[in-house]
Amino acid sequence: MFDSLSVYLPYSASEIRRKICDYLEENNTIVEGLDTHSILEQEHAGYVPWMRDQSTWGGAIEIKAACDIWNVAIHVHNAQALNSGVVRFTPNTDGHSTTDVRTLDLHWNGAHYWAASPP
Repeated sequence: MFDSLSVYLPYSASEIRRKICDYLEENNTIVEGLDTHSILEQEHAGYVPWMRDQSTWGGAIEIKAACDIWNVAIHVHNAQALNSGVVRFTPNTDGHSTTDVRTLDLHWNGAHYWAASPP
């Protein structure tokens, strides 16, 4: 997932991982009205240190954090869905203009993500 985002963002996959983990560690909002730390601990004890490990796969939480960090929408196209299911992640609008939100397209096959195409 981090490699896929690096196709669109001007950072390496490891830099994207670091920025997302820093964002999560700072307890920034990923779901309005819910404490981010509580969400992460329900997923995995010690979530952020676990996610910093280069062998840990990123998913929905990291995609949502990327939306907020870079003010982008990310559409994940499920390659296994019969009718081309798409999950749309959007950034929190706090302090961001909604008119300049760029959309990034990723595909997901149930295990791995890949960029739809270069920007």
